[in-house]
Amino acid sequence: MGRLITISEVQELLRPSSPDGHLSRRRADQITRKVDFPEPAQKTPAGRFWDEDDVRAWIAANRSSDDTDLGTG
Repeated sequence: MGRLITISEVQELLRPSSPDGHLSRRRADQITRKVDFPEPAQKTPAGRFWDEDDVRAWIAANRSSDDTDLGTG
């Protein structure tokens, strides 16, 4: 298991995949709620936390050179 990361860190990891290099926190939250996105490794009153390795693997599997909407399928 990798280190646990917050939604803000997930947003930063997703940002390079965005066509214009910008990804809002709202959009990052939408992506994390997709059925195929890794489940949070931990949920607390402070928020959700993901395994960084799982998130990086998901991004690698769902990114393509012409991808404008990660995880559409």
